[in-house]
Amino acid sequence: QREAAEQQARAALATLIDAAQAVDPEALARHKAALEGRREALAGAVRLAGQRGELERARQRLDTQRSAQQARLADSVARLGQASAARPALEQELAAATRALEMARLVASDTAERLRAQLQPDAPCPVCGAVDHPYVAHSPQVDALLDGLAQGVTRAQAALQQLAREQGEAEAARGDATAQLAQLEADSAAQAAAVARFDADWQAHPLRAELQGQPAAALPAWLAARLEETAAELDAL
Repeated sequence: QREAAEQQARAALATLIDAAQAVDPEALARHKAALEGRREALAGAVRLAGQRGELERARQRLDTQRSAQQARLADSVARLGQASAARPALEQELAAATRALEMARLVASDTAERLRAQLQPDAPCPVCGAVDHPYVAHSPQVDALLDGLAQGVTRAQAALQQLAREQGEAEAARGDATAQLAQLEADSAAQAAAVARFDADWQAHPLRAELQGQPAAALPAWLAARLEETAAELDAL
């Protein structure tokens, strides 16, 4: 039995020696270099795949921001148009309220008190020329009337001031949205240049033929599997 075991051991050793002698060292070195080159190429493809994802996400962000600023610009322009349309009526309202208040104050003044004593029915008023004289006799309602007219002036002034604030806010929003859109255009140009560089790198990649056959969503898993296979082959050498 010992002799049989020794014979088997000698036979196994001879087989290993024959296999080692059959290996071409130069071919083995070339094969190893090819595997190392493939590993580097696969690693580069992983980086490119990551860049493609980043570029796509950046494009989506730019599109979202551009849409938001375009909507903001359109809204501000619409608000400015509404403010411009509303201003003449408010200005007229303020002017009318101011005239009414001034006229009422004049009628209620001391001078008017003296003039009222001279008013005759159906005779023109020396102040306004009217033939109706509603204030010919002093009325306790005059103060209330004046107060109401003054409040009307205050309301008209407040409405114009509020309109001016809204107009200012809309103008600021329009300016900011316009500036943001200009910046987004510059960012889009930079994005386009980055995409062009990526496309050039992708077309020049040594594994392009293999990569093109893989769906974009499945590419990361495919690259990971190929890297694992290549590493295993290198470890086996």
